[in-house]
Amino acid sequence: MCISCGGLDNRFVLGRQGIPGFGIDVQIELRAKADALFKSEDYLEAAPLYSQLLSLDPNDTLLDYYYGVCQVSTPRLREGAIPFLEFARKSKKVPSDVCFHLGRAQMAAGKFTAAISSFYSYLESGNVDHDKRIAAKRFVANCENGELLLKDRK
Repeated sequence: MCISCGGLDNRFVLGRQGIPGFGIDVQIELRAKADALFKSEDYLEAAPLYSQLLSLDPNDTLLDYYYGVCQVSTPRLREGAIPFLEFARKSKKVPSDVCFHLGRAQMAAGKFTAAISSFYSYLESGNVDHDKRIAAKRFVANCENGELLLKDRK
């Protein structure tokens, strides 16, 4: 149950279920494989592994972060990243670029105002990668243009 919205925790819309018979050794091996794929930027292959790990430990915000980044970095999964990254953002254990990735997911979903806010949160976080700073500023401009286009359509 999501406390902030009073409804069901929508991170689990994808139908994750527990995986019976997964011992701790299998979980460690699965995590190592997922982390290696993530580090090599093979997000499409890492995503299902993080999904399995999340089914075993749904409160691990770092897993939500990794899974959300995998989704936002995979075009066909992009919009599904929002609830995972929003959940991860609430934790201090996740990397500081969580708002950057959340903004990317929101932008892809056409939620331009929310995306702009996320990009500014990232830019104001203090620990900002040079390339991502440039990208975030460009994405803010893209979102502002998207808002103008949507406004003109009404």
